[in-house]
Amino acid sequence: MMRGFLCLLAISFVMGSTLTASERPVVPVGSVVKDLRFKDRLYLPRELSEIDEARAIVIVASNTSCPIVQKYWPKLVRLHKEFAPQGVQFLALNVLQSDSIPAISAQAIKFDVPFPMVKDIDGMCAANLGLTRTPEVVVLNAGRQLKYRGRIDDQHRLGASTPTIRRENLKDAITAVLNGKDPDPAETSVDGCLITPPTAIEANASLTWSEHIQPLFKKHC
Repeated sequence: MMRGFLCLLAISFVMGSTLTASERPVVPVGSVVKDLRFKDRLYLPRELSEIDEARAIVIVASNTSCPIVQKYWPKLVRLHKEFAPQGVQFLALNVLQSDSIPAISAQAIKFDVPFPMVKDIDGMCAANLGLTRTPEVVVLNAGRQLKYRGRIDDQHRLGASTPTIRRENLKDAITAVLNGKDPDPAETSVDGCLITPPTAIEANASLTWSEHIQPLFKKHC
């Protein structure tokens, strides 16, 4: 495992990372979402296109530390139980780079989450969905068109919660999509934890394959 890590680390020094905050694409509601790639709790690569029979897909941006995310797990579980029989697939997308897959699995067990929890390894899933905070949600229709993006409801905020819910934004959006209608509103603001894109790594032009990388492969790989 250590040898494999060193090989990947050597390649990363040469190639660098390409995603920066300024490069995050603007994704308007109504856009058709590209196929997203992530890793599941068994470290296996998965794609959004594998969910090909759902009438709607709900993706929630999550992590293991945001207090608002923790407050909303019970509600997300209830919504899943209500809408899964109607062909709605829920998916929790962990967007915090420092969260490990074992930590994600522990969170799933703690809150008894019945739907898949996956890892956004390079930040591209959040970028391609236009997600900026946790627990922001998106609702896609069967054609992977982004129909709603925003809050789950108006109950919880950072530092405060209300005893009653005035707007069931996510539930209303799912219902609208199942009925072939556009959610109203189609986008809402989210009072949650800011998603920080992965830090870009500047490529080192002085490094070469033959002088710096190939010896590492010979020694460790």
